[in-house]
Amino acid sequence: TFTDSAVTDGTTYCYRVRAFNPTTYSDYSNTACSATAQALGLAVVRTGTGSGVVISAPSGILCGTTCSGTYAGGTPVTLTATPATGSTFAGWSGGGCTGTGTCTVTVTSTTSVTATFNAQPTGLSVTNGGTGSGTVSSAPAGITCGTTCSASYPYGTALTLTGVGGTGA
Repeated sequence: TFTDSAVTDGTTYCYRVRAFNPTTYSDYSNTACSATAQALGLAVVRTGTGSGVVISAPSGILCGTTCSGTYAGGTPVTLTATPATGSTFAGWSGGGCTGTGTCTVTVTSTTSVTATFNAQPTGLSVTNGGTGSGTVSSAPAGITCGTTCSASYPYGTALTLTGVGGTGA
Protein backbone atom coordinates (compact mmCIF):
# COMPACT_ATOMS: atom_id res chain seq x y z
CA THR A 1 0.00 0.00 0.00
CA PHE A 2 1.01 3.60 -0.51
CA THR A 3 -0.51 6.87 0.69
CA ASP A 4 0.51 10.07 -1.07
CA SER A 5 0.13 12.81 1.55
CA ALA A 6 1.54 15.60 -0.65
CA VAL A 7 -1.26 15.92 -3.23
CA THR A 8 -2.56 19.31 -4.37
CA ASP A 9 -6.21 20.24 -5.04
CA GLY A 10 -7.32 20.07 -8.67
CA THR A 11 -4.26 18.11 -9.87
CA THR A 12 -4.11 14.84 -11.83
CA TYR A 13 -1.80 12.16 -10.45
CA CYS A 14 -0.76 8.89 -12.13
CA TYR A 15 0.63 5.84 -10.35
CA ARG A 16 1.94 2.39 -11.23
CA VAL A 17 3.08 -0.39 -8.93
CA ARG A 18 5.30 -3.46 -8.95
CA ALA A 19 5.99 -6.22 -6.48
CA PHE A 20 9.38 -7.25 -5.20
CA ASN A 21 11.09 -9.78 -3.01
CA PRO A 22 14.74 -10.05 -1.93
CA THR A 23 15.87 -11.35 -5.36
CA THR A 24 13.58 -9.91 -8.04
CA TYR A 25 11.03 -7.28 -9.12
CA SER A 26 7.83 -7.84 -11.09
CA ASP A 27 6.85 -5.84 -14.14
CA TYR A 28 5.05 -2.56 -13.52
CA SER A 29 1.26 -2.55 -13.49
CA ASN A 30 -0.79 -0.50 -15.91
CA THR A 31 -0.76 3.20 -15.08
CA ALA A 32 -3.82 4.51 -13.18
CA CYS A 33 -4.57 8.24 -13.19
CA SER A 34 -7.07 10.32 -11.23
CA ALA A 35 -7.61 13.97 -10.40
CA THR A 36 -8.03 15.30 -6.89
CA ALA A 37 -11.08 17.44 -6.26
CA GLN A 38 -10.55 21.16 -6.43
CA ALA A 39 -11.26 23.02 -3.17
CA LEU A 40 -13.87 25.73 -3.72
CA GLY A 41 -15.21 28.48 -1.49
CA LEU A 42 -18.81 28.88 -0.33
CA ALA A 43 -19.69 32.14 1.43
CA VAL A 44 -22.87 33.22 3.22
CA VAL A 45 -23.75 36.90 3.38
CA ARG A 46 -26.27 37.87 6.08
CA THR A 47 -28.48 40.87 5.28
CA GLY A 48 -31.64 42.51 6.58
CA THR A 49 -32.76 44.33 9.68
CA GLY A 50 -32.74 41.20 11.86
CA SER A 51 -30.19 38.64 12.92
CA GLY A 52 -29.69 34.89 13.01
CA VAL A 53 -27.26 32.05 12.36
CA VAL A 54 -26.54 29.86 9.35
CA ILE A 55 -25.05 26.37 9.80
CA SER A 56 -23.74 24.04 7.07
CA ALA A 57 -23.73 20.28 6.68
CA PRO A 58 -21.07 19.10 6.15
CA SER A 59 -19.56 21.42 8.73
CA GLY A 60 -17.46 24.41 7.81
CA ILE A 61 -19.90 27.33 8.05
CA LEU A 62 -21.31 28.61 11.32
CA CYS A 63 -22.37 32.20 10.65
CA GLY A 64 -22.07 34.12 13.75
CA THR A 65 -18.46 32.92 13.73
CA THR A 66 -17.41 31.84 10.22
CA CYS A 67 -19.51 32.76 7.21
CA SER A 68 -17.48 30.89 4.62
CA GLY A 69 -16.08 27.43 4.11
CA THR A 70 -14.01 25.42 1.62
CA TYR A 71 -15.37 22.23 0.09
CA ALA A 72 -14.22 19.75 -2.54
CA GLY A 73 -15.73 20.43 -5.96
CA GLY A 74 -19.05 18.61 -6.44
CA THR A 75 -19.85 18.49 -2.72
CA PRO A 76 -23.51 19.18 -1.85
CA VAL A 77 -23.65 21.57 1.11
CA THR A 78 -26.93 22.09 3.00
CA LEU A 79 -27.39 25.46 4.72
CA THR A 80 -29.90 25.91 7.55
CA ALA A 81 -30.92 29.38 8.78
CA THR A 82 -32.21 29.99 12.31
CA PRO A 83 -33.47 33.47 13.21
CA ALA A 84 -32.57 35.05 16.54
CA THR A 85 -35.26 36.07 19.02
CA GLY A 86 -37.13 39.04 17.61
CA SER A 87 -36.21 38.19 14.01
CA THR A 88 -37.66 36.14 11.16
CA PHE A 89 -35.87 34.40 8.33
CA ALA A 90 -37.04 36.09 5.12
CA GLY A 91 -35.28 33.75 2.66
CA TRP A 92 -32.31 32.81 0.49
CA SER A 93 -30.94 34.23 -2.73
CA GLY A 94 -27.94 33.27 -4.85
CA GLY A 95 -26.34 29.90 -5.39
CA GLY A 96 -29.60 28.57 -6.84
CA CYS A 97 -31.37 28.92 -3.48
CA THR A 98 -34.81 30.45 -2.92
CA GLY A 99 -37.50 30.25 -0.27
CA THR A 100 -37.23 29.92 3.49
CA GLY A 101 -36.44 26.20 3.89
CA THR A 102 -32.98 24.70 3.84
CA CYS A 103 -30.69 25.61 0.94
CA THR A 104 -28.58 22.94 -0.76
CA VAL A 105 -25.73 24.13 -2.97
CA THR A 106 -23.61 21.71 -4.98
CA VAL A 107 -20.26 23.48 -4.98
CA THR A 108 -18.93 23.57 -8.57
CA SER A 109 -17.37 27.05 -8.41
CA THR A 110 -16.76 29.72 -5.81
CA THR A 111 -20.29 30.58 -4.68
CA SER A 112 -22.01 33.19 -2.53
CA VAL A 113 -25.45 32.76 -0.95
CA THR A 114 -27.40 35.52 0.82
CA ALA A 115 -29.51 34.84 3.93
CA THR A 116 -31.94 37.64 4.82
CA PHE A 117 -33.14 38.07 8.40
CA ASN A 118 -35.73 40.72 9.24
CA ALA A 119 -36.65 42.17 12.62
CA GLN A 120 -40.18 41.29 13.76
CA PRO A 121 -42.47 44.25 14.25
CA THR A 122 -43.55 44.83 17.84
CA GLY A 123 -46.78 46.59 18.78
CA LEU A 124 -47.11 49.46 21.22
CA SER A 125 -50.43 50.81 22.49
CA VAL A 126 -50.98 54.12 24.27
CA THR A 127 -54.09 54.75 26.40
CA ASN A 128 -55.02 57.94 28.25
CA GLY A 129 -55.40 56.66 31.79
CA GLY A 130 -56.36 59.95 33.38
CA THR A 131 -59.34 62.29 33.36
CA GLY A 132 -57.72 65.10 31.39
CA SER A 133 -57.23 65.49 27.67
CA GLY A 134 -54.09 65.73 25.59
CA THR A 135 -52.09 64.11 22.82
CA VAL A 136 -49.20 61.69 22.58
CA SER A 137 -46.70 61.53 19.73
CA SER A 138 -43.67 59.36 19.07
CA ALA A 139 -40.23 59.61 17.60
CA PRO A 140 -39.75 57.85 15.27
CA ALA A 141 -43.20 58.69 13.93
CA GLY A 142 -46.08 56.25 14.14
CA ILE A 143 -48.05 57.33 17.19
CA THR A 144 -50.11 60.51 17.16
CA CYS A 145 -53.25 60.29 19.21
CA GLY A 146 -55.59 61.64 21.80
CA THR A 147 -57.38 58.89 23.76
CA THR A 148 -56.06 55.57 22.36
CA CYS A 149 -53.71 54.58 19.56
CA SER A 150 -51.17 51.95 18.57
CA ALA A 151 -48.38 51.34 16.06
CA SER A 152 -45.86 48.64 15.15
CA TYR A 153 -42.09 49.10 15.14
CA PRO A 154 -39.18 46.78 14.34
CA TYR A 155 -38.03 44.74 17.33
CA GLY A 156 -35.55 46.71 19.44
CA THR A 157 -36.55 50.17 18.15
CA ALA A 158 -35.92 52.90 20.73
CA LEU A 159 -38.97 55.16 21.05
CA THR A 160 -39.46 58.54 22.61
CA LEU A 161 -43.07 59.31 23.60
CA THR A 162 -44.05 62.90 24.17
CA GLY A 163 -47.26 63.83 25.94
CA VAL A 164 -48.87 67.27 25.64
CA GLY A 165 -51.66 68.09 28.07
CA GLY A 166 -54.86 69.62 26.68
CA THR A 167 -56.77 72.57 28.07
CA GLY A 168 -57.05 72.25 31.82
CA ALA A 169 -54.88 69.12 31.93
